[in-house]
Amino acid sequence: MLSQEQVKELRRDFPSLRQKHPVNRRRPIYFDNSCVTLTPRPVAEAVWDYSVSHPGCGGHRSGHWFAEATQAKVASARRALGKLLGVPPVKVSQNDPAYPVIFTRNTTEGLNLVANSLGLLEGETVVLTNKEHNSNLCPWQEFERRGGRLQFVPVLEDNTFDLDRFAAVVEQDHSVKLVALHHSSNLDGVEVPLADAIAIVRRAEREQGRNIFVCVDGAQGAPHSRLNLGYPDKPEYLDVDFYAGSLHKMLGPTGVGFLYGRPECLDSLKPFIVGGSTIFETSVHRRPTYAEWPDRFEAGLQNYAGMIGAGRAAAYLQPLLGEIKPYECHLNGALTQMLEPLQRKGVLRILGPAAPAKRGGVITVVLPWGANDPPMGCFSQQALDHNIMYRSGYFCVDSWFESNSHRLPNRFSTLRFSLYFYNTLQEVERVGHIMTRAFGSA
Repeated sequence: MLSQEQVKELRRDFPSLRQKHPVNRRRPIYFDNSCVTLTPRPVAEAVWDYSVSHPGCGGHRSGHWFAEATQAKVASARRALGKLLGVPPVKVSQNDPAYPVIFTRNTTEGLNLVANSLGLLEGETVVLTNKEHNSNLCPWQEFERRGGRLQFVPVLEDNTFDLDRFAAVVEQDHSVKLVALHHSSNLDGVEVPLADAIAIVRRAEREQGRNIFVCVDGAQGAPHSRLNLGYPDKPEYLDVDFYAGSLHKMLGPTGVGFLYGRPECLDSLKPFIVGGSTIFETSVHRRPTYAEWPDRFEAGLQNYAGMIGAGRAAAYLQPLLGEIKPYECHLNGALTQMLEPLQRKGVLRILGPAAPAKRGGVITVVLPWGANDPPMGCFSQQALDHNIMYRSGYFCVDSWFESNSHRLPNRFSTLRFSLYFYNTLQEVERVGHIMTRAFGSA
């Protein structure tokens, strides 16, 4: 686990944490990391360097100095992401070995690419939970509109994954063609036991002689977990077919994401958005001949500054991944303990399992007041006064709130505090004290 001294040193890399509010002169307490993480100076410098040193186009369009520098740094960024995800480079046709990582705008685009390009057929079934982010729900609902079927596996009472019910669906419904699961939930921080779920899928494949794809929404998993997606003989291997993520949740620029695909699965994906860079040859007399991946899926002039920044973010994050989650759980435990008296009084409820270690770096509370009721107004004002940045609302998991309306007050508000390695125990304690003052006498 990271020590306080290490955290203090790491915080020096984040200029946004050192600034003071122009009015109250306090520094920010940033607890909205499930939405967007902060940017360390080395990443910002990498993005800036592209703009001032070699602002040329990549994709082998030009052969000049700027273009070659851009192309080399994009290749280096893809390599850094591949290493972060634990995947080796593979030979693609006659080209040099490449990492099976596609640059996208975000997780949402990666999941849409799979949903629209995999060639799922009418009558085939996709299995999900009832706690998926809209990015891992809406693309599959569009597939349902085209004649597909969806099977939802409700989570258990404590919001953990129902492995037994999942197994029953996968084993008994022979129309299942793909399972689409989140790695970790942005609602409550609870992880799906992916290794166990994937083992169920692969066993059903072997026993029934059919092929089932595994597609993972890794937006909340990749920033916190050391991944092994490509080395079956090494520990903690996840035998996924697709894994999508967003760099804005892992220290990188906004507008950049990735999709890892098992090489043979990428081979079978149809082009999704086509045009410049995606083709090998075009003619007015016949259909285009498309390039191999990754070019086939990276249409048009790309966000090269963002890609290069993404590579720098991956390199920055890699040595920290083994220590991030224990540290987040430590902070979660401290805040959970401070909120325990309010839970006992029934003033608030923390979503997810009781054990903080099972909720990672996310503490989401439900309170029995509307946003304009006095207790919420009191907390909101104090949070503003202390520059505490958090999230409220449905967190893009509206479907969970709908299916669990019977477990929620008729009138309620939510607060989500999502932590990362640059947060401190002192910040957590500040939030705990303010919540106790705002809600303790309610």
